[in-house]
Amino acid sequence: MFTLAPSYPYPVETTKPTTVIPVRDPLAFDRLFQDYFVPLTQYARLYLKDEDEAKDLVQKLFTQMWEQPDRFEAKSTMQALLYAAVKNRCLNWLKHDNVKKEYQQFTSQSSRTLHVVQDDDSSSLEKKIEKALQLLPEQCRRVFELSRIDGLKYREIAEQLGISIKTVEVHMGKALRHMRTELAEYLPLLILLFPHLIR
Repeated sequence: MFTLAPSYPYPVETTKPTTVIPVRDPLAFDRLFQDYFVPLTQYARLYLKDEDEAKDLVQKLFTQMWEQPDRFEAKSTMQALLYAAVKNRCLNWLKHDNVKKEYQQFTSQSSRTLHVVQDDDSSSLEKKIEKALQLLPEQCRRVFELSRIDGLKYREIAEQLGISIKTVEVHMGKALRHMRTELAEYLPLLILLFPHLIR
C-alpha cells in the first residue's frame, strides 16, 4: 500500500490561478505545460512508483486537454484540476494493472487446476470462456471485455464506443447473464481465480 507525501509537489512558481483552460492558445498552453509537467510527474510517481509510466500518464493528460478541452472543468483552480486529474488517472491505471495481473494469473493457473474439475482434458476453462464470449453479439462482447478485462468504468466505455451509459448497462446485464449460464459448471473455480469476470 502506498503512502502519499504530506503535500503535493506544487511548482515553486506558477502562473496566476485560473479556471479557464487556454484553449487553442499554444503559448499559454506551453506555459501551463512547462509549469506543471515536472511536479505532476513527481506526484504521479507517488502512486505508480515508475518514472516512465508517470511521465507517460501526465503527457497523455496534457494531450487530451489540448485536443478535448471541453471535457475538463476547473471548479476551483487550474492547479487543483490538474492534480485531481492526475490522481484519478493514477488510480485507474493501478486498477487496470491489477485486473490485467489477475487475468494473467488466471490463465497461468487454470491449466494446472482444470484437471481436478474436468473429465475431458482437451476442453480447458480458457476455451470455454472464449467460446462463451464468441457467442455474444459483437458490441455486447466488446462492452464486457472493456469492463471485465480492461477494467474501464461504464462512462469510459460509453465514451470509447460512442454509446450511452444506459446502453452499456444493458449490454453488461445481458453479457453477465450469458456468461453465468454458459459457465455455470465452472462458477466455483471462476469465483476463486477471477471474480471480476462474472460478478
